[in-house]
Amino acid sequence: MLKKIVYAITTVILLVLGKFMLQGDYIPFLQWWASVAYIGIIFLPMAALIFSKFNDKGYLFSKTIGIAVIGYFMWLLSSVHILKFTEASCILCVAICLILNGIILFVVRKKKSVEDMSGSASFKESTLDHIIIEELIFFALFLLFTYVRGFKPEAYGTEKFMDYGFMTSMMRSEYMPPQDFWFSGSKLNYYYVGQYMASFLTKLSFVKVSVGYNLALMMVGAFGFMLPYSLVYNIAKQFLVVKEKNNRIIPVISALLAGTGVCIAGNMHYPTFKWFEPLVRKFFGMEASTDSYWFPDATRFIGYHPETKDKTIHEFPCYSFVLGDLHAHVINIMFVVTVLGILFAWMCTRKNLKNQNIPIYKEILNPAVIMISFFIGLFHTTNYWDFPIYFVACGAVILFTNLIVYNFNGKALGVTALQGIFVICFSELVCLPFTLNFNQISTTPLFTVARTPLNQLIILWGLPIFTVVAFLCFMIANYRRKRKLEIASEIKAENEAVIKAEHGEKEPVLFHFMKMITVSDLFIITIGLCAIGLIIMPEIIYIEDIYNGDYKRANTMFKLTYQAFIMFGICFGYIFVRLLAFGETKRQKKFAIIGLLLFSLTVCYAQNAVNSWYGNIFKVKDYEGLDCTAFLNTTAAFEDDVAAIDWLNDHVTGTPVILEANGDSYTDYERVSVMTGLPTILGWRTHEWLWKSDTKNLDVRTADIETIYTSTDETKVRNLLKQYNLTYIYVGKLEQDKFPTLNHELLKSLGDVVYISPVTDEKPYETYIVQIQK
Repeated sequence: MLKKIVYAITTVILLVLGKFMLQGDYIPFLQWWASVAYIGIIFLPMAALIFSKFNDKGYLFSKTIGIAVIGYFMWLLSSVHILKFTEASCILCVAICLILNGIILFVVRKKKSVEDMSGSASFKESTLDHIIIEELIFFALFLLFTYVRGFKPEAYGTEKFMDYGFMTSMMRSEYMPPQDFWFSGSKLNYYYVGQYMASFLTKLSFVKVSVGYNLALMMVGAFGFMLPYSLVYNIAKQFLVVKEKNNRIIPVISALLAGTGVCIAGNMHYPTFKWFEPLVRKFFGMEASTDSYWFPDATRFIGYHPETKDKTIHEFPCYSFVLGDLHAHVINIMFVVTVLGILFAWMCTRKNLKNQNIPIYKEILNPAVIMISFFIGLFHTTNYWDFPIYFVACGAVILFTNLIVYNFNGKALGVTALQGIFVICFSELVCLPFTLNFNQISTTPLFTVARTPLNQLIILWGLPIFTVVAFLCFMIANYRRKRKLEIASEIKAENEAVIKAEHGEKEPVLFHFMKMITVSDLFIITIGLCAIGLIIMPEIIYIEDIYNGDYKRANTMFKLTYQAFIMFGICFGYIFVRLLAFGETKRQKKFAIIGLLLFSLTVCYAQNAVNSWYGNIFKVKDYEGLDCTAFLNTTAAFEDDVAAIDWLNDHVTGTPVILEANGDSYTDYERVSVMTGLPTILGWRTHEWLWKSDTKNLDVRTADIETIYTSTDETKVRNLLKQYNLTYIYVGKLEQDKFPTLNHELLKSLGDVVYISPVTDEKPYETYIVQIQK
């Protein structure tokens, strides 16, 4: 009864606090949260089937599995033109998945009695407690992150125009793939399905896309904490079960550290240059630096400090959440951690299967293997780099587990190979509707010419690499001590040969070591080594793309090390607590203390970043709201465009083509196509160069745009209007600034002027929209 009262009071406090914090944005927030919540409840049967050994039966992962499966189902039906991408279609897909999960629940209940279900897919009272607590924490984090985002909600600056444009164009599209809103007449040739998932949830929750952009971003942030929390809680819990220990605090502390490590922490660049360097300068009487710490510096260190010809990117989730770009790799955070969770859940179900004769088809068609295959296929459409990264990571975990299950014989390799083939085939089938409409952007590997200086590698990656390697060494040392004791006791035994055979004396040491360590240790060591491999790889090879010269390996390092950071964050949460609580030597405990102290310094990065980007978040009066387009009303560059953009959003349906001035990437150009989702002839040049891998067509379209705006030849202009199937021509300040000889008279004669703003003393030019007569 007391627990129920605490839950009720906490719920009421959060609901009241939410209204106070989010003010007019509270209802859209609740709509979004409720949509994610009922998706999670619907997919509990499927999640419980996979996460049967988890204390919460995979409740948090049921949300992300549900979002992925329902979202993909809607996308698939839209891609093959069976259903239009509408709110009603989204609800229909939810209903179908509800029936599917009902069938799963019925089959599982029929297969096992209610009494036997406690270890598989039923729910004890303790399981329900875990679910309630996790939901309350998720709600609180989602609320907090959304509140912080409300202090700087605009989809403006860096690449936010691109991300928001993806969403607005998909909100208008009836079928997938959407038309390229920056290259009219062609399909979007980018990994857009991540932003599609955000658009799907926007439709499903019935919120405006301008609010959905920020809600999607902050939801991913909440998952970025809670999914590692759930995963590492169960990793630590499984370790305690093996050790026959009953401790409720250790899994919670491990879980909190893991969530912090993935979602909130930065790298060692922050404490090094925020505190350590100033202390060293002061100690040696050197001149103090006049530069204050700017949070993006932690992601632009190699090649920038000092300046070199090898400029790279090494971002991490906290930076992404603060900056506010809804990129593919950011959205995919919730899906890649889900894959890691499924992997560990699969390991837990196999630890007691040693030497059992398991049919091959059951190994391949295991629900966890099928779901892993689905997600790896999905990665091909959301963030392609995660496709090979997690195929390899999953392969490593599956191989090591199979070796243990099959006692290191040849069958382990055969089963792993068959599972690998199945994963490849199933994942290719999942992404087939995408790849049929997609031209590969970059796949050519080249050897790296420039490499990262050792001191910079140590600053950025020294702590996590040393932590994982030290943990592996400690486990090996523990194993060797244990083996010495076993051998000493065996010598005294009468039947020494038999005992040695029982203890695997004839097995290779590596095999015996893997069999002796716990499932939790093996999982952490495996993903830790995978993360180290991701750090090393861009020092050897990189993938060629349009970025050359000083930036040729920037994208490769960026995408690989981003996933390494996530894996390291999970490792931190487990390793530090594991060594502190169960370290067998003082050295292990001391290492954990020192590592934990250094890690805690990186957590302070979040406070610096939030203060720098959002200001004082304790001033509630400075809260601006969640509308990512509200900046148009307060930014001088767009003040003349606001009413015209509103008119387009209010009066134009579908995806007719609109002409606006094109410009370079990261500029204010393309504000109309972005804010409305209407396709234009040409958008940000560098981005379209990357997506189309060609500049010839870009040059042609650039010239054609100038011709339409400035030519006096009506016939030529009308031919171009017909060629690009133009419906609207937009003329604003940017167009008139870019084309000083703009032919207003001809443009207005091409159709009906459906919108025009008056000329005033403050604004001596018109903003108008012409609807072309066809």
